[in-house]
Amino acid sequence: MEKLLRKLVLAMEAVRAIEPSLPISHLVAFLTIAAREEGDGRGVAQRDIEQALGLTQSSTSRAIAALSSTTYLQTTGPNLVESFQDGDDRRARRARLTPAGRRLRDQLLAHLE
Repeated sequence: MEKLLRKLVLAMEAVRAIEPSLPISHLVAFLTIAAREEGDGRGVAQRDIEQALGLTQSSTSRAIAALSSTTYLQTTGPNLVESFQDGDDRRARRARLTPAGRRLRDQLLAHLE
């Protein structure tokens, strides 16, 4: 168990190296997108992220924006996730990992192996 916890600490340090002040709720949003993304470019429906995390639509939107290239406060973000309009339902939003987000996901998985 100690070895697994050390691996988890290394994984979290990889996240902190990219975004030192990332709130845990935003990290959980990132991990949810990373876990549910199928690699087909369609990403994950924002409502699925909302349901998985038990967050409101506005909280989920803020978490996704905080992980994007420009945050909801219009500051430079870590560019781990991008949000886009759903091609099937123009009212809905989807989110997917950027290349930087996929690299971080792969780093985290490597630390946990």
